[in-house]
Amino acid sequence: MMGNVLDITNLKIGVPGAGLVVDDVSFSVGAGEVVAVVGESGSGKTMVARSVLGLLPPGLVRVSGGIALSGEAIEDAPWNRLRKLRGGEIGMVFQEPMVSLNPALRIGAQMEEGLKIHRPGMGRAERRALCVEMLRRVGIADAERCLQAFPHEFSGGMRQRMMLASVMMLKPRLLVADEPTTALDSLTQREVLDLMVELTRETGTAVMLITHDLGVVSRYAQRCVVLEKGRLVETGPTAQVIGTPQEPYTRRLVEAIPRPRPRDGVDHAGEVVLTVENLAVTFRRRGGLFQRATDMQAVKGVDLTVRAGETVAVVGGSGSGKTTLGRAILRLVEPSGGAIHFKGMPLMQAGRGGMQRFRMACQLISQDPYSSLDPRMRVGDIVGEPLRLLDGMSANGKHARIEEALAEVGLADYGRRFPHQLSGGQRQRVAIARALIRRPELVIADEPISALDMTIQKQILDLLESLQRSHGFSCLFISHDLAAVRQIANRVIVMQEGCIVEQGETEAVFERSDHPYTRALLEASPALALSRMRPNGRALCRQDGVFGR
Repeated sequence: MMGNVLDITNLKIGVPGAGLVVDDVSFSVGAGEVVAVVGESGSGKTMVARSVLGLLPPGLVRVSGGIALSGEAIEDAPWNRLRKLRGGEIGMVFQEPMVSLNPALRIGAQMEEGLKIHRPGMGRAERRALCVEMLRRVGIADAERCLQAFPHEFSGGMRQRMMLASVMMLKPRLLVADEPTTALDSLTQREVLDLMVELTRETGTAVMLITHDLGVVSRYAQRCVVLEKGRLVETGPTAQVIGTPQEPYTRRLVEAIPRPRPRDGVDHAGEVVLTVENLAVTFRRRGGLFQRATDMQAVKGVDLTVRAGETVAVVGGSGSGKTTLGRAILRLVEPSGGAIHFKGMPLMQAGRGGMQRFRMACQLISQDPYSSLDPRMRVGDIVGEPLRLLDGMSANGKHARIEEALAEVGLADYGRRFPHQLSGGQRQRVAIARALIRRPELVIADEPISALDMTIQKQILDLLESLQRSHGFSCLFISHDLAAVRQIANRVIVMQEGCIVEQGETEAVFERSDHPYTRALLEASPALALSRMRPNGRALCRQDGVFGR
């Protein structure tokens, strides 16, 4: 049996003279093995990963403990050794490839950079040939053109493939993957992770997978390490840890997986709040040198209705047009054709006053709450801002409404804080409170849980359901998380390349889908498969980390 590639022993990380963020963590990763490190935001999993490469943020240091790569102690490695380790022997794939890729440099120049450092004897032609071969290996057909392009010209999934190609081209002994697919839809997520596992198995590379997605863990990891507030609380084979968790914290993580719940059927006689007819959105692509400008149709002839008190989910892969559809309904993107009616009012012909009334009655919850909250404003002022346009309410009445809205989302004492003083889940609660403070009749939630860990996702989904029961608003829920959709939605609309390919009541679509694209989405979702797991976990989870049939 081959030895361990990575050994972490009694690792402690913290601020000198203050507390620890990682406290006495030990585990190992063998050659060709995938070991997942899981936990909520703030559990210390990313700090453990960064410590392996000596990339801890300023202010944090390794207090004690050992880190060994194939038996070599590297925790105190000098700069010259670290330079050889980073990329050459230890590769890292980060959560957001657009942040890792330099937007000002072409893909080819960025891929060659590692080869220049770690393979100095390789000539330029040989480097280019290897880059082309690796890009083709990760499923990018027009590899030569890709080398000349810039990162912004590609989707998130394509950029993550390029990052993976750049890292694996050097055949590292250890790959650290820090939330590599968090923002990707289920189809792209599966493609990227399948590719990662295939490439690492070919080279015998050990993989440390940092994630909060237990579905991904169940599908790809042989072993699992669970961290809570910097401490290791449980470890073992994946099937055992997820199927029969021993610790209360692990059980709480497993229980946070969205599961289908009985929901009221669609009231087909209920009032129609939103009607969309034959909606189209076309974007103009600017031409480059020797290239003509072209039109790209993002939404093509979409029809949908949303009734009072109903949640309609819009799902599909990246680029399917679901977010553009939501923005077009709000007239944040100008439709190129079709009709939109809100409670019978035609929005395409509405004047300034009509649009203002509509936008007060229809609110948006964005994907990233941090970018949608003014960092200079206190939470109470952010939540109360929509009330500025509400005539006839006194200052005391507005203050009471703000306190009521914050209490409803569990932030009763947070009004004086600033956004940076809140966690990601708390910021999303602020965004929800702001959206609902004027008691809207329609809420458009655009990927409201994609950036949150599973326990926070559960809290937000439960909160949305509770508030919908209290206030009776309708919801257009845009998401690529099919397990969450199954929990919260009455009806589902599936979009592909700007068109609706299937729609119907949630359980009918999930259990008896007629369209191959919908079935592909369902099969690609590990969280959805895990949500159907029986209590002992053994029906769908095997020791090798791959779902059983």
